[in-house]
Amino acid sequence: MSAACPQQFVGHGVMRRQIEHLVEMARLPHVHIQLLPFKAALSPATPAAAFILFEAEVPELNTVYVEHPVSSAFLGGQAHLAQYGTAFERLTTAALPPIDPAPERESYMRSDSLRLVQHLLYTL
Repeated sequence: MSAACPQQFVGHGVMRRQIEHLVEMARLPHVHIQLLPFKAALSPATPAAAFILFEAEVPELNTVYVEHPVSSAFLGGQAHLAQYGTAFERLTTAALPPIDPAPERESYMRSDSLRLVQHLLYTL
């Protein structure tokens, strides 16, 4: 999302509604939204392509979807699952803490995903 936030493909009103929708979705118990700032320190081993980890109830059906400008691929081998699982853990660690829409007095002193979202909304 951090790459998407500074881009202005739509008007301010649309951008504001989209960001507000993300905060509302973060209220759901199964949704965790973290922002990865441009200044985050990433390992050189972090994949440059976008990817999605699909975890099924049956572990043999777990899959990685890798999106690339030329072509996309579904990968199901254990080596790929382990590689992209590790990459996801690294990204999660490097990202700001998840959006927590519950207002806590001390939360205003933290640097986290919600504070960045609030900053983006303020600047729109």
